[in-house]
Amino acid sequence: MSNNRKNVKALILSGGGVKGTFQYGAVDHIYNHVLEKGEKFKIVCGVSAGALTGSIIAQDKFQLGKDIWMNQIKKRVPAFKMKFPIFALILYGILPGIALLIKLKNTDSLFKNEKLRKILNEVCKDLVQILERDETYLRLGIVEYQTGEYKSVDPTSSKYRDRVVDAIVASTSIPLAFPPVRINKKKGYQYFDGGVINMTPFKDMFDITRQPDFRKKYNLESIYAVLCSPISNRESHQYYKGLFDIASRTLDILCKEIYLNDKEVFDRTNAFVWFRDEIEKKFPDKKEELEKIYKQILKETDIDIKKYFTSTCKVIAPDPEKWKDFLESDLYPDGPQVPVKKNDNSEKLFWKQFPSTFSKDPKKLMAAYHFGMFMAREILGSKKQL
Repeated sequence: MSNNRKNVKALILSGGGVKGTFQYGAVDHIYNHVLEKGEKFKIVCGVSAGALTGSIIAQDKFQLGKDIWMNQIKKRVPAFKMKFPIFALILYGILPGIALLIKLKNTDSLFKNEKLRKILNEVCKDLVQILERDETYLRLGIVEYQTGEYKSVDPTSSKYRDRVVDAIVASTSIPLAFPPVRINKKKGYQYFDGGVINMTPFKDMFDITRQPDFRKKYNLESIYAVLCSPISNRESHQYYKGLFDIASRTLDILCKEIYLNDKEVFDRTNAFVWFRDEIEKKFPDKKEELEKIYKQILKETDIDIKKYFTSTCKVIAPDPEKWKDFLESDLYPDGPQVPVKKNDNSEKLFWKQFPSTFSKDPKKLMAAYHFGMFMAREILGSKKQL
């Protein structure tokens, strides 16, 4: 294989609703303090909020994406609205309960997202052409309602190139919160948030690195995975009683468990790849014996380690224990939301002040953005671009 392959980086983006503000803040730091000037991610894989961010970053439109997020934060996230106006809810509350039940029975979601689609139609109108021109690999995760299968969407494929926005909207459609999306109207299949099955799409990235055209051009140097929710098992210090609070916390728990499963697959695959490289160095004359071992691993694990190529991975996620440090740091916008006392518990402050999946509070969302920058700086450090 040619030694002239270019070293490139991969970006893995999880879901999390409007907590995608944290994610974009982390990407902000990576763009401005980690990547070299003019450097681009050549692999971008995202689900849910990560599909939205990923479709922007894969086009190298970081500043445009930041402007969109800032505008959404300031205007209380107009990209999604309650499907029922407040006066309608009051009316149904007054009418007999059966009327409300009938209305809810015929409703596929609580929110509508037409404005998000409008934004994507403009931002992604040249997505396919840019991906092909820059030789960038983008994958978006969706789930098919009728089969329950996870689908990894390649926007440049013939199946999706004319339905890219449909795929992105589908990936951001959290079940019950947003309506499912029909991509192929002839089949009548409905699609929704890929994060329900695959919260951090490491496998999509692995599948890209196995492709001969990728291996011919690129060498995967490093991987950055950015999550929107904490991954610790520590107590949240909150009592949940509202419908949206309970739904949001449920999603947090599901996201954490799915991520841990995804990371286990990533670590196991990494270990197999390391094993392959080391054993081939030590036993260059044992190809037939090694081939038998590889076949047995494939049979037992469904991992073809002959084709996988991977690298080190840095994971950035909100850490409640770091929240108090953030409040007192140079990155916190406009000073603390509440006076920070010496004995204040960082985790309790975090769960009170960090936004939920459906939050529209500008202060919380802006703080989450800057916390993403803070956590990325804590984990990755900084270097001045040339």
